[in-house]
Amino acid sequence: MTALEVVRCGPLAALQDAGRPGLARLGIPRSGAMDPRALSLANALVGNAAGEAAIEMAWTEIELRARGGPARLAVTGAPAAIRIGGCFVPHHAAFTLEDGETVTVARADQGVFTMLAAAGGFDVAPVLASRSLYARGGIGGVEGRGLKPGDMLQLRPEDRAPGPLLRAAPVAIDSSAAVLRVVRGPEHPLFTDIAHASLLGRSYRLGEQSDRMAYRLSGAPLERGRTTEMISTGTLSGAIQVPPDGQPLVLMADCQTIGGYPRIAMVIAVDLPLLAQCRPGASIRFDEVDVAQAHRLLREAASRPAVTWTWTGPTSAEPSFASLAHACRDHTVDALDPATWA
Repeated sequence: MTALEVVRCGPLAALQDAGRPGLARLGIPRSGAMDPRALSLANALVGNAAGEAAIEMAWTEIELRARGGPARLAVTGAPAAIRIGGCFVPHHAAFTLEDGETVTVARADQGVFTMLAAAGGFDVAPVLASRSLYARGGIGGVEGRGLKPGDMLQLRPEDRAPGPLLRAAPVAIDSSAAVLRVVRGPEHPLFTDIAHASLLGRSYRLGEQSDRMAYRLSGAPLERGRTTEMISTGTLSGAIQVPPDGQPLVLMADCQTIGGYPRIAMVIAVDLPLLAQCRPGASIRFDEVDVAQAHRLLREAASRPAVTWTWTGPTSAEPSFASLAHACRDHTVDALDPATWA
């Protein structure tokens, strides 16, 4: 059985998948990949299900060696230099790491979170139906922790015969600025008109004290018109909470399940990956949309194919222009099944 040996890595490398939805009532955060788009794209390139676990890297590099056989891999998300020996490998592309070879993924040039998927997925026991690491709770990942040198990550066999190596158009990442769409939060009426105008009319800066639990922002304080104490209530990623100092924070993948700070607004789901890839010091602005628009944007994002093809492996296996046009029309193409390209 093929395995990936962790030769070296930094402290912020861990397994993450689509997370643990539906367990907030038990006090367990959803967790999962900070950039779900990058997760699903990496998995699409190697033929996995969209939510399969992958290695998430933040502010770090990693070196992996194939043991026991070849491994088909893909790296997406924050762009980073990828090398096998002295040769560079394209980003947002599937590639094969032969038995005994070593691949190095450098720290990202821009953005924060880089994802590495392996065909077949990692043979790590799920905890509460997910392999995602929730570090504060010590669950998921590898024995409740992130990766470390010496770990041997076994790969499960692929469900189907390997298809041609595929490459996708890179997703543009601007780690210095983001415009995020929001809907009004449950405690929106508690805030003054000046606070509402500030949230939507001014820029905020992403602070250094930001992590997978919350991104802290600084800028014009958001003042409450009423200062009555709140009863702690349910929270979820995307919520913009406002502590007593008026400086907003946006809850992220590992956020707590209940909280007592008022929620002035909610970042819509399709824009959370944009925020996740911002670096400290980035300029953040907010635009308001209504719930119907948020739902429409989510449906549109879900209907788009995971991969926009720009290159494939053997020339004889390349899809025709007509087949690509067909795929773009009804999204029924299977990247790993050439029979669906016609």
